Amino acid sequence: MTATRPADSPGGYLTYQRARIPGGHLTVVVDPQSDIVVYATFAEPTAQLAKQSDRLRKHVNATVNAALEAYVDGDLTRIETIAVSQPGSDFRQRAWRAMRDVPAGSVITYSALAQRVGNPGAARAAGTACAKNQIPIFVPCHRVVATQDLGGYAFGLAVKEQLLRHEGWG
Repeated sequence: MTATRPADSPGGYLTYQRARIPGGHLTVVVDPQSDIVVYATFAEPTAQLAKQSDRLRKHVNATVNAALEAYVDGDLTRIETIAVSQPGSDFRQRAWRAMRDVPAGSVITYSALAQRVGNPGAARAAGTACAKNQIPIFVPCHRVVATQDLGGYAFGLAVKEQLLRHEGWG
């Protein structure tokens, strides 16, 4: 389920939590009123959280936490049930929805992703959609690869490889 944009929660705050998953520690930001994941990062969250510190509260969302624990334990589909939302163009929204349809243990090329969203010549734009994805794992851009190799990943190829290996690819 992908929403188009998160509504700011009453009170104007969001919650965040950290979870250890294959590839490292993931920080997840959730709208507490809707349980929609609006941001996730493997990067050290200090700078990003500092920008939003007046709007963020540390809190473990039970639904998100259970989905992440299930993912770590091998239930690779549970994270697909978590609602997500991030700003982006119509093409990026379609690309992010298509990424969520790529099953764990599988990969798709940037070209194939572009075809799936109706723009067969837009492989570079598909790559940009991956690079601009603000909700890794929940929107599994790590499952999108280049024709000849793994392509890139915002958090490094070692993290991408660990995620794909955890999911049974390769």
